[in-house]
Amino acid sequence: MLRTIVLLTSLIMFLSSCATFYNTPASGEPAATFVEKVDKNSLGQNRTFSLAEIDGKPVSHMLTSNDNNAIRVQPGTRRMLFRVDYRNDFIDGQFRAYFGLELNVEAGKRYQLGGTVSQRHDVVITLTDLAKPDTPWVQATGVGRAVVPGATIGVAGGGFVTIQGKE
Repeated sequence: MLRTIVLLTSLIMFLSSCATFYNTPASGEPAATFVEKVDKNSLGQNRTFSLAEIDGKPVSHMLTSNDNNAIRVQPGTRRMLFRVDYRNDFIDGQFRAYFGLELNVEAGKRYQLGGTVSQRHDVVITLTDLAKPDTPWVQATGVGRAVVPGATIGVAGGGFVTIQGKE
């Protein structure tokens, strides 16, 4: 009996932890698609523009390549947290910037994430409607901070995020 209770409790805890991620719409349901972007070069520079949260729930990147992932999002007004991870060279280490935006997401649209990062850690994130690739849909600016496990940093658009990791 005790073994059954322990197994059921473990199963419930596992299933409830899976439910904390954003629930991506099924393939037949109306949705917009956000395409993440990864840029790397031989000078040690890399930039990853990704979608971290939707409506306060983290976006799962399990079983993905982390290179130009397509994230399906339910249409409507969504509170979204975008993350830019970058390294300017081999020496400086990893940096990160967050952008909290409230967006009116339209079904059937495809949005490309991208942007720029300067040597002074000024970060611009750009969301482009792929039907109109020459005109940015949304742009936001922020400043990157060094990735230090356990550090709390401000989010462009309001709020704070704590960097998870080992100390």
